[in-house]
Amino acid sequence: MYPNPLKDSPERQSLVAILCAGIAVLAVLTPYDYHWTLYLSTHTIHGFAEFMNRSVFERSRLPGAGDLVYPPLIFALLLYIPSWLWKFNHRLAGGRFHTFLVSFRPLLGFTLMSAFSCALLFVHTTKQIMGRARPNEVFEGKLPFSQWYQSGPHFFTHGSFTGSFPSGHTATAAIAIIFAYVLLASLAGRRRWIGWTGLALSVLFTAVMGIARMMSASHWLTDVLFTLFSEWALIHIIFFRVLKIPEQQEYFRRHGRPQARPLFFELRIGLLLLLLCPGVWAFCTGLRSYSFEGWSWLLALTPVGLAWALFFLRRIRLALLFSPP
Repeated sequence: MYPNPLKDSPERQSLVAILCAGIAVLAVLTPYDYHWTLYLSTHTIHGFAEFMNRSVFERSRLPGAGDLVYPPLIFALLLYIPSWLWKFNHRLAGGRFHTFLVSFRPLLGFTLMSAFSCALLFVHTTKQIMGRARPNEVFEGKLPFSQWYQSGPHFFTHGSFTGSFPSGHTATAAIAIIFAYVLLASLAGRRRWIGWTGLALSVLFTAVMGIARMMSASHWLTDVLFTLFSEWALIHIIFFRVLKIPEQQEYFRRHGRPQARPLFFELRIGLLLLLLCPGVWAFCTGLRSYSFEGWSWLLALTPVGLAWALFFLRRIRLALLFSPP
């Protein structure tokens, strides 16, 4: 048995620090949400904002800043698949690359699962539920302003990407924080300063992306802050609590082989999380439908969504309770 990392310092203290910092920053800056976003949107640095907002996934001819995170993700996927398919035998593992690949497998799985869960599932499910109006819609007088903790005027019938809260571009930039955790887990001794530097730069990169989104009047200040701190906390929890990466690494060092896990374990958890999201969406959409004229009949989705979400939460819990011999 290994100790629970969240019950030990500094991991638990780090999580508390991230959450407390996020809550404090949101509490202090929420009153300035409207005015600071308006100021940045009227003082746009056009070349900077264009580069940061641009993406080949949004039919742009040239890549933008957010596209920088995709090549490492593709590389991680290309390594992750053979790391599971190659049967590991420490007696026959003469090739250093083979041994490295299998020992690095938990970090590859963490990278892919965190990026999928945080930058895609969490953001788009929350965006659909909250339905907050974007700054350009509010500044032009088309829709009313709402606080980040309030449900906004958008409903699911308006489309998948209409909501402002949270920021998808900022969440994509926050994938850099995942890479920083991989660096910190891979380096030891005096070289760990490289990982800490990477973490600081990744947080800065995420914040800069958020500023660019505010300049384009696509997101509010609180959209960006919530996305940054919530994504960081989720990455931290997945690393230490869900996948227990330090325990897996320690097991490999002690026994010379990886812990027993079902094939493509991390992707299986990601699939269960994907199936969980419709239940969460249905539950919350059913509750919100009562405030939209003509859609109150969707209140029937609430018990269905709750049952669906509880079912897959149980499946995820059972999958994570898998104990290696």
